[in-house]
Amino acid sequence: MGEPVNFSAQGFRADMGLQNNLNFTWQSTPTSVLHVSNDGTGTPVQPGYAEVVASANGIQSPPLSVIVVPPAITSRTGSFTGINNYDVSGDVTLERDSDGRLVLKFASNFQTDNGPGLYIYLSNSTTGGQSIVKLPQISGEFDVVLPENIGIKDFNYVLVWCEPFGATFGHALLN
Repeated sequence: MGEPVNFSAQGFRADMGLQNNLNFTWQSTPTSVLHVSNDGTGTPVQPGYAEVVASANGIQSPPLSVIVVPPAITSRTGSFTGINNYDVSGDVTLERDSDGRLVLKFASNFQTDNGPGLYIYLSNSTTGGQSIVKLPQISGEFDVVLPENIGIKDFNYVLVWCEPFGATFGHALLN
């Protein structure tokens, strides 16, 4: 689910001096959220809260609270399907570019039937939605920078939309 994290512990003697050469064992609760191996490597399992405890020579550390969060979505992809007897195919990716802008990247295999007033729409269904830009070309690779007020999880579909007739030529469901 996510990147492992390494836990470490130190032991101290009664005089507060560092106790060397201790062999720590590890425990996490619940293991359904975070699993910690014998070497202290914590592996996230699912989002939630967990506690990690280190033990050595019968002495247990206070619990360390850990929050496991789902990984951030950095990109979403989809493949176009034509509908209403129109042919639309190819792949599209929604991702952040190096400047932090959200961009729709149409792959080199993108192709759509031609028609009047074709636009790229974002939607949560296969019809209608938010107009983004007039379709710049009907085939090949190109990028479209999205407005700043749109988030990566706001919409589930990219549409090729014919504005004069209010018709969807094709759509791609973003995963």
